[in-house]
Amino acid sequence: MRRIPMLGVILFAGAMTLTSTVWARQAEVVKTNGQTIKGELVKKTDEQVILQDASGIKIIIPSTDIKSFKLLETIDEYYNKASAALKPDDKEGRYKLAYEMNEKKAYHLAEKELTSLAVKFPTDKRISLLLKLVRFQKEKGAAKVPGKAPAKATKKVPGKAPATLANVDREVISQEGINRVSVYEYNFAIQPRPVVKVPREVLDEFLEEFKGEAYTDVEGNNKTVPKNRAETARFLGLRGNKSWQQLDAIMAFSRSGTRKYYGKIEVASDPPAMRGFRNIVNRRYVAGYFRQHFGNGVAVKGLYLFAGNSTQEVYSNFYILHKFEDASGNRLIDRSNPEQSLLLQWGLPRSKATYPAPDIKGWRSSFRDTNNKQFRDMASWIRTLYKPKPNYEIEYQLPPKPVAKKKGGAPKKPGGDK
Repeated sequence: MRRIPMLGVILFAGAMTLTSTVWARQAEVVKTNGQTIKGELVKKTDEQVILQDASGIKIIIPSTDIKSFKLLETIDEYYNKASAALKPDDKEGRYKLAYEMNEKKAYHLAEKELTSLAVKFPTDKRISLLLKLVRFQKEKGAAKVPGKAPAKATKKVPGKAPATLANVDREVISQEGINRVSVYEYNFAIQPRPVVKVPREVLDEFLEEFKGEAYTDVEGNNKTVPKNRAETARFLGLRGNKSWQQLDAIMAFSRSGTRKYYGKIEVASDPPAMRGFRNIVNRRYVAGYFRQHFGNGVAVKGLYLFAGNSTQEVYSNFYILHKFEDASGNRLIDRSNPEQSLLLQWGLPRSKATYPAPDIKGWRSSFRDTNNKQFRDMASWIRTLYKPKPNYEIEYQLPPKPVAKKKGGAPKKPGGDK
């Protein structure tokens, strides 16, 4: 059964960071022992290949250990190959390609494809909506490149440690971000289905925009968005254990622009996947062991995790783990291959890991091997997450931005515990 209707094919971002206009060339090495290593190519000679991962650690691989070596495609090369394989009038194929380029943040390529589609199919609302979104994101990204503010000199205070990622307060995810994660990880197959709260203004706008349009609900029933007064009244009156039907209808049109509503929709309690993260993963592993060794903002470049288990800290940690990957494209949470997630691999003895933990002072393994119960429980939890990896469309900086301390205690955090 579908978990989230009509999301379509959301493809993964590759190993390159596409928010920049300049991409480092990525390479892949397959070793004679079968291990595959990806990373930024630093140097290749007859004697060795040197790659660099996201932490800045250089990986030196002797030629005698290399079975194969190849440079990976750039995003433009991938696009040109995919575009050439499609017929000029293949609307669905080219729309899917444009959608993929948008997901990979290659907005210039998505705009190129959508501009051509908009001319050929001017009445297709999906195309015009996605083109509008792509241009907005492209302009927003361009505005961040020039005019970088120079770093301000910090005044040294005797006896006070300088501010670092590890010893300053950091910004937690917003309530809107929590809502978006909850909606995306909402599992319609779980019974009883969670109660949701959709603001009246969202329902009114949705009904006005999609009035009378047909869709298939999560149970496979053919339905129509209400178009008369009686149907509208019944739809607006859905409450409690029937409220999920409002969310189901909204999500059925996610490819047509309804994802903009997700940040305003509240799920009354943690979806099962997030409840598992809170109780099995964050409390027992991430906020303690993993943060201490890798997520303190110093050990692994750009990785900062929170030490608490409040709703804001739980969802912040989950989003950071969801988003973070090394230069080789290896993810902290790998939804396709849970046991290969760096979140788990870095807890294994280096001799038993496919991706050994970075060389960090004081590090110790958490699991004896992959048969460890906690290792298996966490891998099972990853399998409950939505696949493929979604784009939650959350504006949240990694690592989290510093926030000023409030007098009398911890910084104020947006939203309240659910």
